[in-house]
Amino acid sequence: MQKLIAANCKYAVIRCDDMSVVAEMDCFPDGARAVWHRKGGILRVRALRPDERIVSKTVLREIVYQFMRT
Repeated sequence: MQKLIAANCKYAVIRCDDMSVVAEMDCFPDGARAVWHRKGGILRVRALRPDERIVSKTVLREIVYQFMRT
């Protein structure tokens, strides 16, 4: 794991126990609600529109799939 001083991106998720960077991201959503998807060390964030609701695993899977294609 990378240590905090080695992170070279705009945002990082830090594990408090050992201050390791567990995920990195280049941008952060402006909205109040977002879907967070982690794949390895990459954390992807997609803002949710006001009319979007996550009501089941299937809906979440579809949203993440659409996000991954872009």
